[in-house]
Amino acid sequence: MALKLNKPKPAEATVTTENKTKGETTSANSEGIDTSELQGTALTALKPMCDIGFGLSYTHNLGDFKSTRVEISLSLPVPLDELEDGYAKAKEWVEAKLQPIVDELVSN
Repeated sequence: MALKLNKPKPAEATVTTENKTKGETTSANSEGIDTSELQGTALTALKPMCDIGFGLSYTHNLGDFKSTRVEISLSLPVPLDELEDGYAKAKEWVEAKLQPIVDELVSN
């Protein structure tokens, strides 16, 4: 059986915001994020690839049985021999995107 190598997929990321009142969703929004800064250099040799996924969410209590939830996730294709570096990069990127949103929610 021949080995089939697929072209690497681009990184994908989303931010999802959900507002709830008394446990019922009142609004939800999901949007893609530009991941162009995550693109690595072109691979000079074909390497086995895998996808690293990382996500975080934060739920903020607004009082009176209301809350808002923000979730940021990233799926990043990385060479198999760079799993740890890829995970660290995905984790750092998600944390950097989530923290300003959390800071804004906490300050209000």
